[in-house]
Amino acid sequence: MVYEFLKDFHRRAEIVAIVDFITTRVSRKIKFRNYEFDGSEAINLVMLVLCFIMEKSLVEEVCSKNEVAGYIRRLDIDFLKKNIPDEEYLNIADYLIKDCLQNSGIPHYFTTYDFQKNKEEKINVKLIDDKRVMVGNEVVYSYYMTPQGYKFMFNTLEIEDAMKVSIEQFKLGLSIKKRNFNGARNNVDSLFNISKTQIQRINYFIKRVKEDIGNAGIDEYESIYNSTFSAINEQKEGYDNLYELIGKVEASILESNSFAINRDAVDKEIENIAYIKSKLKYMIGEQSNLLLKQQELQKIYNEAVDNILFIGFENRLDFEEHVVKKFEENPELALPIVKILRPLFKPGLDKIFNIKKALKEQRISALDENYETSSYLMTDRQFNRFESENEIKIRKINEMYVDIFEIICKNAMLSKDNEISLSHLVKELHEDYAKFVPDLKILTNVLLQLTSIKEIDFTTIMKQKEKTVFNPSEAFDIKYCVLELISRNTVYNTIKNFKILLSRKESVFVPQKLPALRDEGLFSEESVTGLNCPDLLFKVEVNGN
Repeated sequence: MVYEFLKDFHRRAEIVAIVDFITTRVSRKIKFRNYEFDGSEAINLVMLVLCFIMEKSLVEEVCSKNEVAGYIRRLDIDFLKKNIPDEEYLNIADYLIKDCLQNSGIPHYFTTYDFQKNKEEKINVKLIDDKRVMVGNEVVYSYYMTPQGYKFMFNTLEIEDAMKVSIEQFKLGLSIKKRNFNGARNNVDSLFNISKTQIQRINYFIKRVKEDIGNAGIDEYESIYNSTFSAINEQKEGYDNLYELIGKVEASILESNSFAINRDAVDKEIENIAYIKSKLKYMIGEQSNLLLKQQELQKIYNEAVDNILFIGFENRLDFEEHVVKKFEENPELALPIVKILRPLFKPGLDKIFNIKKALKEQRISALDENYETSSYLMTDRQFNRFESENEIKIRKINEMYVDIFEIICKNAMLSKDNEISLSHLVKELHEDYAKFVPDLKILTNVLLQLTSIKEIDFTTIMKQKEKTVFNPSEAFDIKYCVLELISRNTVYNTIKNFKILLSRKESVFVPQKLPALRDEGLFSEESVTGLNCPDLLFKVEVNGN
């Protein structure tokens, strides 16, 4: 190599990659400006949340989105002073975690150069991860630090783990000898946190190996197996010496006449010593367990490699030989495949095809721990358990769309001429008004789409039901709403056609909430939040008319 100092350049670039990720993904986010966070304030907020997730991860506590929202709320009240409405903190936490730190689920890569291998290297930035945990009777996502996240966070404040352990052990020994037990407590707490990160790093790697050996490279395995366990062995010897030292200091205090001079001060020293001994004892035990995991890691890694080789070579499926040729010889063998493919083309089934499970990579067959979650066909109840937050949001929005559309259709059908105007609906609705105007933005979406469509052929949409799957989205989808409407009540099967006529002369004011004194005319449009728009006429054509 021409420049020796570029030997580990790609390792330096990893920190730059993370900084680039945070600054480019956060400082340019327009949504933060809605809460009056400028670029640097938004970056500070992300770092504050990372500190919170790290602290939770160190003590292995659940860190849900609600807890992050509560943490941001306390920061805002005590320090940031942005006066954000209480209902918005959960949205900020969700946006910060999902859109910023998790990059909306899209892998983020930073390209650098490995001068030893003389090739480009892509660094994948992933600071936090999540897992499903039970909190009471509810399943929630808990967020935790990845080893890369720990490394970055420590490098923004602390120094490298191996050197830090040596320094902290030295400082702890010095504090004990000088009987500065308050300082010794701080030192032992710092060592305790480092010990926890080492444990979690190894456990996290073991988890990844078990899940997918492809995500755990041989370089990372050798680094953990050789470097990490070697450092742990050295650290354990240091912890043993410190425990012996604190025991000698405790014995000398108990043998002295200090009790007679200042009993309260001695009691406090004994209390601090007991705290330090308990922490050291715990770390010694954990270090011993970690060293035992050295053999466990080797066994798990080797088994995972054997399994992938078994799948790749010994148990490889020749698709053409075992499937295609069999079908060519006897086409009737293909008929049972319909049972598997039917859920993709028949939306009326009671169960949903779990395509994620079907497309999962081949594994050695084993007994499933949870039969429900491993099934290729899921019930609605099982499917709803796997809904993401965005899917839940879309479902709720579409329920409001269908509610609004149903109110229009129902009142048009009940009217004398099977037609009703928007102004008449606003005037006559009482109990259903909150459903008709759940949110001005939602109602506006419906009215805009209806005026652009102008005519809806119910009969054609119902015929398409058996041939097409209509999936909801955040936008108002009239075909999806028609099918949902019919599934709610068969009376809407009688509608053949639905027309929307726009008045160029008449306008209507739609208030956000139904005013209590509307009928008496004791309110003005200026005093009520609402929507001003042209009047619309909704006409339905019913079978038999």
